Amino acid sequence: MGKHFFSAMSAIILTAVWVRPAWAHMVSADVGDFYAGLFHPLTSADHLIPLLGVGFLAAQAGPRTGRLAACLVPLALVAGILLGVRWPAFGAAGVAAALGFVAAGTLAALWPGAALGWAASCLLVVGLGLGWRSGADWAISRAGWQFVPGVAAAGFVLMAVLAAWVPRLAGGRRGLVRGFIGVCFAAFGCLLLGQGLWGDGSGSARLPALPDGQALQAFLRDPTANPLALAGALVSAMAWGAAHALTPGHGKALVGAYLAGSRGTWRHAVWLGLTVAVTHTLGVFLLGAAALLAAGRVTQERLFPWLSLASGLGMLGVGGALALRGLRCGDHGHAHGTGDPGHSHGGAFHRHGGPGHTHGGLEMAGQGDFGWRSLLALGVSGGIAPCPAALALMLGAIALGRVALGLALTAAFGLGLAGVLTLVGLLCLHGVKGIAGAGVLGRAAGWLPLVGAVLIAGIGAVATTYALADLGLWKAIF
Repeated sequence: MGKHFFSAMSAIILTAVWVRPAWAHMVSADVGDFYAGLFHPLTSADHLIPLLGVGFLAAQAGPRTGRLAACLVPLALVAGILLGVRWPAFGAAGVAAALGFVAAGTLAALWPGAALGWAASCLLVVGLGLGWRSGADWAISRAGWQFVPGVAAAGFVLMAVLAAWVPRLAGGRRGLVRGFIGVCFAAFGCLLLGQGLWGDGSGSARLPALPDGQALQAFLRDPTANPLALAGALVSAMAWGAAHALTPGHGKALVGAYLAGSRGTWRHAVWLGLTVAVTHTLGVFLLGAAALLAAGRVTQERLFPWLSLASGLGMLGVGGALALRGLRCGDHGHAHGTGDPGHSHGGAFHRHGGPGHTHGGLEMAGQGDFGWRSLLALGVSGGIAPCPAALALMLGAIALGRVALGLALTAAFGLGLAGVLTLVGLLCLHGVKGIAGAGVLGRAAGWLPLVGAVLIAGIGAVATTYALADLGLWKAIF
């Protein structure tokens, strides 16, 4: 299995190097129906770039257009999918999306402050056109109905992120940059439009196809012979790791729960993401070495439950300790008069120089953090059990006698994983700061340390239970 898996993944990651004409944009349901829909607009240039274009227009047109884009584009995608399932029409849908994209790029370049109706028309046309094409793709796939909310979620996230984080470029050099970006989007839209009108009717940009067998065999025989191919393989493996991290599992809830509950900083987010990824990569290396030394006597099916058990117990211990510490801090709720000197409660030092007040809520967040050691322990616990895909990649490389290539690709996979986990942590920190002073939400945020600790312990308990069941120890114990 490892050899075939490695060959298949090598073919996929070499896609970016050997480019040949292809027209299909298939729906892959191997990651689950929802994630198939989520990835579908993100893995095709003729879907992703138009969405980026209308998102850029929304960012330049102002907050009202940004809010409208976050609501209108997902709804238009869903409506287009339903139309595409009933009446598949790749050519017409592609031409419509290309026309809307050209208009959006032109508005962004020349007239970003146009009336709201003009921007809304571009958003609606592009959303309907891309959704129509996605519906036609879905109709010939084996994905379930969860594909639809997945596509809508991708559209919403793209519009919300672009509208909120892309700065408005107006006047002087900033205006020139905005105009250049808009012209580039419009030019790509013209390319899509030309292919839809005078091409084979698909309205799709030519995407890379898989390399043929001879090219793949040549790469596997001597990976360093073509530096461009090797670089493309490493970059693609990194992208694969990032995409794989978006699927269920892989520590996203763990990272979010800890950082939201401990009131961490961006350094904590980077440290935790890197710790999980490095531990995961080292685990793959060690398992690969064990498989090489054992020569098949020890299978990954026997190793995984023990690693999962260690991971679950580690998360259960760290989460339980954080929860107990949070409860002790939460029980500390007395008043201090004016002029009370600074003193310590439960290991957290604080001063009192104003009128009497009580402890609780957000004050508890600072006391629930164990610091860098607990962060390291949690990261190791979350990453000690490697994902089967990365392990199969490493074992396939060993089976083909390309250990160095397997190590390099697995390390690149881990970097992509670390990037996504770090981004999740930063988003959680940003969200907690945003609601910290927002009335009821701010008061509710004061309980995030305890909730986060309980969630970490719960994840560990579930992982431990499944590991005990896989090892056959659950019935023996209970």
